[in-house]
Parts: sequence; structure tokens; C-alpha cells
Amino acid sequence: MRATIAGMSKDQVFRFRLDDEDRLRLDALAKHYSAPAATVVRILVNEKVRELGLDVAGEAKPPPRKRPPKSKK
Repeated sequence: MRATIAGMSKDQVFRFRLDDEDRLRLDALAKHYSAPAATVVRILVNEKVRELGLDVAGEAKPPPRKRPPKSKK
């Protein structure tokens, strides 16, 4: 599944250092997504947050409730 890169907010700056090997990995992902490295980081963070079921504040969300089947009248 490819993540959507349109509409991602860029209102804060976050800097970090990568060693050469990690930079090569990030560049490979950027090429895969046809996106800048910063966008790839946002994609990966968003995917992990969804995978873990976290909300914006970082607290776990309860699993979604399933609706009971509609009864036939």
C-alpha cells in the first residue's frame, strides 16, 4: 500500500543526524515513494501511529466497536 503524500503539514522543523548507512536506506525509501526524504519520514511516522492505534497525543485508542447486524423487521 502506498501512502498518500498530498496534504501533509510541514509547520514544524525537526532535525536529526543519520549515519551513512541510514541515509542510504532513507534515500532508497524516498526513491520508492518518489518523494523527498522529509515526506518519507512523515509517511513512516503516520503508518506506525496507525499500526499502533495511537492518537495524536500518543495515547492508545480503544479498538473500534463493531455495529451489531441490523435486524430484519
